[in-house]
Amino acid sequence: MKQKKIPKTLAGIAAALLMTTPLTAAADSNGTFQWGRDNWTIFNYPLYFDHPYPYLECMSEEHLEALRSNLNHVEYRLTEPMLEWEDFFGACYGISATSILACHDILNPDEHYDEFNVTKEQILLTDDLHSIDYRRFSYPQKSWPRSVVLYYQMLQCTDAARQNSVQICDWTMQQKIDYLYTHGESSQPVLVTYDWENQNGEGAAHAVVACGAETGSWEWNDETYDICIIIYDNVDPTPEIMDDEVKLEHLKRESCLYYNSENGNWIVPSWKITQDNGVLADLVDDVGIVNDKGIFPGTSYTPPEWKDVVTANVLQSDYTVTALDTQTELPEYPFFYHDGGEGGEQNFVNHGEEGPYLLQTEQPQELISAAYYENAMLKGTSDAGDEVRFDPAGCVGVAGEKADYELEMVFNEDYVSDWYDIVAKGTSSSVELKMTDEGYLLTADDLHEASLIARNMEDKAIVSVSTDAKSVLFRENASGQLVATADLDGDGIYETELAKSRLLGDLNGDDTVNASDAAVLLIAAAEIGAGNASGLTEEQELAADVNDDRAINASDSANILIFAADVGAGSYTGTLTQYMRRERS
Repeated sequence: MKQKKIPKTLAGIAAALLMTTPLTAAADSNGTFQWGRDNWTIFNYPLYFDHPYPYLECMSEEHLEALRSNLNHVEYRLTEPMLEWEDFFGACYGISATSILACHDILNPDEHYDEFNVTKEQILLTDDLHSIDYRRFSYPQKSWPRSVVLYYQMLQCTDAARQNSVQICDWTMQQKIDYLYTHGESSQPVLVTYDWENQNGEGAAHAVVACGAETGSWEWNDETYDICIIIYDNVDPTPEIMDDEVKLEHLKRESCLYYNSENGNWIVPSWKITQDNGVLADLVDDVGIVNDKGIFPGTSYTPPEWKDVVTANVLQSDYTVTALDTQTELPEYPFFYHDGGEGGEQNFVNHGEEGPYLLQTEQPQELISAAYYENAMLKGTSDAGDEVRFDPAGCVGVAGEKADYELEMVFNEDYVSDWYDIVAKGTSSSVELKMTDEGYLLTADDLHEASLIARNMEDKAIVSVSTDAKSVLFRENASGQLVATADLDGDGIYETELAKSRLLGDLNGDDTVNASDAAVLLIAAAEIGAGNASGLTEEQELAADVNDDRAINASDSANILIFAADVGAGSYTGTLTQYMRRERS
């Protein structure tokens, strides 16, 4: 089953940021929105976020470290796909969020305005705004405003932002319009997210700011609407209009949300979103939510009672999602739009106490499902599954036809060893990954060519096994390696070592890090430099990235040689992982 190319985060359609006047927060803002003061006067082209670099290359080290420090493990795990995107899918959430901060006199990037130094004339060099050779222009890659906007783009993954969607999941469209209209009458900004299917049949998502409301009569596509929610949209759907005044009026008209109070129909003309192909996924008026885990002081957030959410890709046959403690089916809510086709996401909410959940489908299919608890995320994937089980105590399993699977557990607290993110992969008809007091127990019908990946904020370990045993216990040894053990004599003790992960820097697999490993690494680095494959296995590549810069090069080899020299001289006795931690600190 095909998935959407863009993950279900609010990258949406927005592509980049152009400031023609600075965003300035006035001292008398009082939390209200004022055009010309609180909106970025921007239109979105990839140039302004240093496309084609991935997001993490456009953020300052200070802001990247703030993400790692401020976000919990699940939140940070959810940001990682966005941080690593090679293509730029937008910053609409970050732009909208920082605009709301300006309304509350929290953000004032005026002094950094000159760092956006790309002119309108440069944009007009081509008719196709998305085919510009972005490398022609010179600008600071990690400028402050870029980094700030991208930081807040990541904050759509916080518990506060995600749980806000859950808290309003049962609102009707009329309730949402009433909410927007009440706020709009007094110019109180609301961060709004759309989710819809575009004209190409692809899923899309976008974030904007609702900042006003009017009643009257407007006609779009032969239908009359009597309510207009005024929208500040950070995307320019008509780049051929370059006159600022004309463009602003055009955007303020086309980008608004229009509602027919008699029949409930609605439309956003600029994106061709209607009640037939989209939903309002979220509404946020609390600056404490917008700035939760943010880099600016001055706001606070009191979380509501947590509600568990179970998500799934679109289920193609009859299905149930059951809370096993109460044997009740979870209700489904349309956080995201889907038409029953292959793309999209379905969401189920538990309004009661957390517990184990069971998702079952009538027919096997590619199944991708996750359960979000207050302190953990559990995820189960099968290429031909009909069942996924979750238990907040630390257990996830899938069943169905024999197929490739992937199980993942991410914990914020109460996890064993130093690893908080555990992923198991293999091929089986039934498999379960369970956290125990000793480690992580993988049980399956077939454990041939299975692997377990363990991660934390600093390290990553991979260990592969191929065994006739039906269960394998993965635990950490005194050297920090991940060791796979089996109970081959049936006495209930997992004492037989099957395999263990490589030490950082141990490319030849002899459990020692020395000049021989540095030589292997240099050969691989030369191959990469020549545009070829490294010639290393996945485990070797992981061991080769000594300085954790997501690259394999001569610097990694140099670090091994320096470490080996210190060990040889007797001035250091720890592992290379510990050595690199000391060097970074």
